[in-house]
Amino acid sequence: MDYLEKRIKDYDRVLFDNAGVKKRTVGVGKIEMDYAVSSGVTGPNLRASGMRADLRKDDPYLVYDRLEFEVPVLKGGDIYSRILQRRLEFGESIKIIRQVLEMMPKGKFFEKPPSPIEWKVREGEVFERVESSKGEFGYYVVSDGGTRPYRVFVRGPSYTHGIKVVSEKSAGLRIADAPAFFSSLDVCPPDIER
Repeated sequence: MDYLEKRIKDYDRVLFDNAGVKKRTVGVGKIEMDYAVSSGVTGPNLRASGMRADLRKDDPYLVYDRLEFEVPVLKGGDIYSRILQRRLEFGESIKIIRQVLEMMPKGKFFEKPPSPIEWKVREGEVFERVESSKGEFGYYVVSDGGTRPYRVFVRGPSYTHGIKVVSEKSAGLRIADAPAFFSSLDVCPPDIER
């Protein structure tokens, strides 16, 4: 982390202060906040469109309510804003990691888990969501009380970002801008395939 922090200004100069990068990304592939919200866009892509939304702050889980970090928000909604959003969040992630390392209890860091045959998944259903680097992941699990969940459904952010947003917002882009647009959404194709 120390190494990366020392290099961040160099990366910023090469990428974000670069006239060529700005010319190809500022105002290109714009996703307006209203569209992002109504389309189910989450995470950095939503924040790059102007919406302050982050589950770690809005609905804290684990130790996030005990951590100090900012939620950067940009308003441009374009390719440049989405890549800059991730850069800003990169710096906040370093802050989070350092705090968690300080909070980590002393002692064993690994114990062999019990045999899966001994596990019982409590009967019922639950839905949980987490903030990932790509956006919101939702997990819906149903159990009949056996050793395995009866049903598991995972909703990743790439499905919305990769299917709806790419298909609707890439219309009218120059072919040369399509790879940058797709990459700026940080879509994971296997997440879509699920």
